[in-house]
Amino acid sequence: VVKNPNYWRKGLPYLDEITFRPIPDAQVRLASVRSGEVQLMITSDPQSIIAARKDSGIRIREEKTDEPGFLMINTAREPLNDVRLRKALVLATDRKMLNDLLGGGIPELATGPWSKGSKWYSPSGWPEKPDYAAARKLVEEYKAEKGLSGPVKIDFEDVPGPTARQGEDLLKTMWEKAGFSVSIKSVEQTQHINNALLGNYGIVTWRQFGSADPDYDYIWWHSSTAKPIGQLALNFARNTDPQIDAALDAARRTSDDAERKRQYGIVARRFAEDVPYLWGSFTIWGIVSQPKVAGLFDGTTPDGAKLPPIHAGEVLLTQAWLRR
Repeated sequence: VVKNPNYWRKGLPYLDEITFRPIPDAQVRLASVRSGEVQLMITSDPQSIIAARKDSGIRIREEKTDEPGFLMINTAREPLNDVRLRKALVLATDRKMLNDLLGGGIPELATGPWSKGSKWYSPSGWPEKPDYAAARKLVEEYKAEKGLSGPVKIDFEDVPGPTARQGEDLLKTMWEKAGFSVSIKSVEQTQHINNALLGNYGIVTWRQFGSADPDYDYIWWHSSTAKPIGQLALNFARNTDPQIDAALDAARRTSDDAERKRQYGIVARRFAEDVPYLWGSFTIWGIVSQPKVAGLFDGTTPDGAKLPPIHAGEVLLTQAWLRR
């Protein structure tokens, strides 16, 4: 992109041009900043953030968010349309072990859609630790009712990445302890999203939500946006729960934040009961740059008011400049 000579704010932008380079591999991306091949990168990869913190030759600015990473479960597709199996998956997942392996232990574990620092947070009743015996009991109960023998077959979809295989293998090991047989496939991001839209999945890795106001997430959670498999749906998990609908609608009808928090607390607790999402951890964004990059976090409005330095991994480049 090149500088617009007729930009609406006089004297801006400072830079003559910016070249954007998509670099999928997180390690290569960080190495490119270290070498000076690129001057700036935005990342949510915890390992890159940990490495950048230790490198005095580059700079990092971090932002903690209420955007959770999680496993999304298709509640409309067999066999995971049975809530007992979804709860068994939760009880068979050691989230701390996963977080330590993939995130270096730095992100906050999620027990619902809002972090403990959020004004909307309330306890959800989400299990804090795995319980393999309880997980196996639920699986055996399901099998006895259905007249099944052998492990319960489920499929898990992920996108390619340096740490994806590690997470896949660990989850497979955990879930098989509970009596599941896990089929894993890796698909590119575009197909991954299309599969979620159409409901062509069993379990997928996902990251979403965390809006500034919870009402913005209404369309992802309300039963009215859940459609049958094969039809486009914004409620990707296809979770239909009258109690969640009632709470979302009640929160939408009031401007009293205390009452809204109470209603969103119902939503968080119902998610723990319905288990359309197996919560992971909250996203940390890092803006990593060469020391010569300046002005990234000094953005102002035309009247001089300070702008937020980072929002959901986004940083304004209008007032960025390079030291010589």
